[in-house]
Amino acid sequence: MSAASASENAYHELPSRLGPVWRDANVRTGPSLDSPVVQLLLPDAAVDHRAEGWQLGDEVVEGEHRDGVIVSSVWFKLDGGWSSAVNFEPETVSKVLEDAVRIEGVPTGSALSRGLHARIVAETGAAAPSTDDAVEFEEWLEAVKVSHEELYAGVAAEIESHIMTKGF
Repeated sequence: MSAASASENAYHELPSRLGPVWRDANVRTGPSLDSPVVQLLLPDAAVDHRAEGWQLGDEVVEGEHRDGVIVSSVWFKLDGGWSSAVNFEPETVSKVLEDAVRIEGVPTGSALSRGLHARIVAETGAAAPSTDDAVEFEEWLEAVKVSHEELYAGVAAEIESHIMTKGF
């Protein structure tokens, strides 16, 4: 099933296992950030949360996940209320419901740190290309060297650090 093909405000039954929350997560009375909080879920690897179904609701942006910024409008109906899809591991959520979450800010195949990616987006308005494509990345880096000298120095220092700590 795909979240992208869902109609707005329709509830979809989808009994599924979501696993643990990765961070403190609010459970609300409805699929909205304006809905009152009725419960707080705490991260616990031994707790496997189960969804009864899902519905589109308020878009939630969560910027503290190790993989990048998680964005989703999908809310899961749990026993006791509603919780945003961003509270569960993106890999697990994507297995339950395709297109339910997207991760922004860190391109796949990048050797740069998440913190540096956030700085790149803040200063240039866009993410750097993947370091897997050496030609594209080098062209981007040359342009940054001219337009954002301090950012270029930060990127160069991080790349040098990776090279110096690599075991050959």
